[in-house]
This record gives sequence, structure tokens and C-alpha cells, in this order.
Amino acid sequence: MYEPSNNVIKQIRSIFGNFETLFCYENLPNIFLIIFIFAGIIGLISIKILSTQPEKQKSIDNKNISEIFITPLKDKNFLKLLLFGFWWMLAIGIGYPFWVPFMIKQLSMSLLAIQVYGTINIISSISVVKLWGKFIDKYGNRTAMRLAILIGGFNPIIWVFTNHNTYWILYIEAISSGIMWAGVGIIGTNFVLSISPKNNIQIYSGLYAAFTGIAIIITSILSGVLLPSPIRIFNNNIHSEQILFAIAGFTRWSAEIPLSWVYEAKAKPVNKVIYSITQNIKFKIIHFSMYILNSNYKKNN
Repeated sequence: MYEPSNNVIKQIRSIFGNFETLFCYENLPNIFLIIFIFAGIIGLISIKILSTQPEKQKSIDNKNISEIFITPLKDKNFLKLLLFGFWWMLAIGIGYPFWVPFMIKQLSMSLLAIQVYGTINIISSISVVKLWGKFIDKYGNRTAMRLAILIGGFNPIIWVFTNHNTYWILYIEAISSGIMWAGVGIIGTNFVLSISPKNNIQIYSGLYAAFTGIAIIITSILSGVLLPSPIRIFNNNIHSEQILFAIAGFTRWSAEIPLSWVYEAKAKPVNKVIYSITQNIKFKIIHFSMYILNSNYKKNN
């Protein structure tokens, strides 16, 4: 009996060959080439769509270009923010090129397993964006960044205790990593805006992005040049990449130091935030307990 589906499959196979060999290791360069070309086409289409979006008219600034760049560098509080951003991104750059290679080489993770990790990371990030926004509005960018740094320091250290038999732990780390990066993404933009003069937001943001971008490049390159040798601790092999991950975790936590120097008018002290959160939790526990007691009382009477 004629089956259209089988006929379609035969036609596709005649074009691409057998499916069994289409996605083999030798064909990966061609597959990635197709994916990147497709991504580039989508990018060009997005530029066209972006060009149709209305933009508020801006008056022409006749200031000298050197004056425009020097003005933010005279702002002491902004310089402190630059120092923090540079410090933080230096920490982020440590071991940055080695995450995926470590998954493939040392943990023997398949491409599917790596994709699952990335998917979990993205879903967790999207899920908490709104919560980060509410937290920032209530407690400020500096306080929110303190929390993000705390989480961010734990993430790479988890990788130190992972091997090819326990890489499932990284799926849990993907959740905390997604939560952290969602916060860092929002804070990175809002922090500059919160301390920048309204008429110089663009140049402040541009300088901050440039300095932080340079920082991550520096330590990313140095991570490869100064890759440490593997070590053995308590009969456990610690790979070179894991040493970098451990250094990255502690260096991320150290970014709390320059962050404390940055002034933000609406930022709340951490002790007040902790007190507010604990009081809110207590209130909800009491409210829930009263609800249970009232429900039991009504049933018994």
C-alpha cells in the first residue's frame, strides 16, 4: 500500500542522505554553518524590523567629543561603579572559555545533555525576571547586586565537585545560574541609569559597557595562557578547568568589596532587607497557621 509519509522520507533521504549519517560528528561543521547562516539571516531581518520602530527625537549635542568622554570620568561615584564593573567582569572572565569544553571533554556530556542544561538555564532566567524587577524597585540595584554576587560565587564552585558520573548536579546549578544572570542583566543596565545624569545616560552607559567588556576579555585570554596544571586532593583529581572555576567563585565574591563603595540613593542596607524579608515570611506563616486553625475549628463545630 502506498504511504505518502514513506515517500516523503525517501525524497528527503535522496537529497540529504541517510538520517543516520546526517548528524554524525564529521558533518557537524556543515550543520553549524547552516545554523549560523540561518541565524545571520534572522539577524538581518531583525535589523529591518528595528529600523521601522519610532524613536524619540534628540537634540544635536555640540559639545566637544573629548569633553563628552571626560565628564563621566570626573564623577567620583561613577568611577567607583566602573571599578566595580571592571572587577566583577574580571571575575566572570576567569575560566569563561572553558565551560562547554569542560562539559564535553571532562564530563563526557552529549550535545543533547548540554542543550538540556542551556534550556533549564534560560527557563529559570525568564521565570525570575519579574521578581528581580520587583526586588530592585523595592531595595535598589546595589542591594540586588549583592544578592546576585552571592549566588554567582556559588555557581562555579559547584563545578569543582562534579565529575562524569555526577554531572546531573549541573542541572541544579543551571537553575541558580539562570536566576543569577537574570538579575545581573537587569542590574547591569539599571545601575548605570540610576546614578547617571539624565542628559548623559548614553555616554555613561557606553563607557561602562566598554570597560566591563575589556575586563572579561583580559581574564578570558589569561585563563587560556595561564591554565594551571591538574592537582590531586584527597584521592580526587581536580582538572585544570576546575581550578579556574574555584578561583572564579572566590573572585566573584570579592566583588562585594568595590560594590560597597558605590552610592545609590534608594539602596537599602542588607540588614534591613533581611529583616524585612524575615518579617514577611513570619507574617505569611502566621497567616497560614491561622487559616488552618480556623478551617479545623469550622469543621469541628
